[in-house]
Amino acid sequence: MARQQDEEKRSKILQAAIKAFGEQGFTNTTMKDIAIASGIAPGSIYTYFKDKEVLFISAVNAVWKKFNRQLSSILHSDRPLSDRVTAITDYGFDILKELHPLVRGMYQEANRLNLFRKNLVRVSTQLSAIFDAPEAANYPLAQYDSESRAYLLKLWISGILFTFSSVSSTRLKGEIEKMRSLIVQGIMPQEDRPGK
Repeated sequence: MARQQDEEKRSKILQAAIKAFGEQGFTNTTMKDIAIASGIAPGSIYTYFKDKEVLFISAVNAVWKKFNRQLSSILHSDRPLSDRVTAITDYGFDILKELHPLVRGMYQEANRLNLFRKNLVRVSTQLSAIFDAPEAANYPLAQYDSESRAYLLKLWISGILFTFSSVSSTRLKGEIEKMRSLIVQGIMPQEDRPGK
């Protein structure tokens, strides 16, 4: 008879996995490490995840799901476009800062398992759509068709993720400030840029 899954335990396992994969990388993390960190018996982890790769995929997908929920909330708010662009940029960098160890430890493995592509396409397509609004007409990205714009956004996001995967913790704050500033300057029309 199959064991009943407890959603709270599953969530604890995912949080422990995110932390462990981030700190130790995919290769150096064991299912036992994750089980101990989540406070369950090592054998019990297999009730929830059949192996480390399935757990890794679930952990990465949990992070993307959380990001997409908040992104959707910002995109569909009634705030002015410039406020939404700033909020999206701020949220994106805040979550990257929070998940920096995860990004560093997991980027290569997530790429190998093709876990970024579908999420990058989804996020860049969502972001591209806000530049179709009439109020976005003077935004530089609005000059491109939606497919080209989504592709450009996907390239930017990929570059940001790659940069975060290779930057040290000591340089993180400076890198975030530099990227945030450059992105806002590149996306916003001159009259909507902060400080104008």
